[in-house]
Amino acid sequence: MSDQERKTFWLSFAYEDGFAGVAVVDLSTGEIGADTPTGAAIRKTILLKINPGPNTSVQMQELPPDEIPEQFKNRLLGRAEVDLLNLRTQ
Repeated sequence: MSDQERKTFWLSFAYEDGFAGVAVVDLSTGEIGADTPTGAAIRKTILLKINPGPNTSVQMQELPPDEIPEQFKNRLLGRAEVDLLNLRTQ
């Protein structure tokens, strides 16, 4: 998938009492389709089994497709990995 067809999203999940994890997913324009980017990204986290569950809230932002290394994508990241990733991208 080319960078023009790919969008990268950072989803930050939280429980009522705090951090639940971060997922970074790539979506093609076809995966988004008629859905909203937020809906499509959440659906992808569910399909990948990396969504922390229905009792979480989510905040999402789009990132440049090459900003996050592949090893951090398509899985649920814990606080230590998010801190490491934030240091790498500063």
